[in-house]
Amino acid sequence: MKRNITIATLTIMSLCFLLGCEANNKYTYIQIVYKEVKPGDSVRKFIAGKIILETSDSVAYLNAFVKFCISLKAYEHRVNSSAGKLSFQPIGFMLINENGVDISKSITFTTKDYMERKIEKEIREMTFP
Repeated sequence: MKRNITIATLTIMSLCFLLGCEANNKYTYIQIVYKEVKPGDSVRKFIAGKIILETSDSVAYLNAFVKFCISLKAYEHRVNSSAGKLSFQPIGFMLINENGVDISKSITFTTKDYMERKIEKEIREMTFP
């Protein structure tokens, strides 16, 4: 698992290096989940608080996408293990820039689809101890 997380992290760090900039933009990662309030009844909740400092919107987006995919993988692992399901299910994320705008749905860059598929594949192949 650590090897795969390292690969995803190195991919993002490589993008930072290629851009040649210091991480000076601040973003807030907000995870969107369904939280079970009672059996068979769930509500949509927002879990905030993770600050991402990156060089650009695209690098910050990939960082947030990695966080979301790892969270989803952990949830699926928990559901498929004997431990049972968690009280929340990750369903998406928001990435708020310094201007208070959610850029997660509107961001575009040339390699976005390719990078998302690569990150999803690497995290899907992760194994838990």
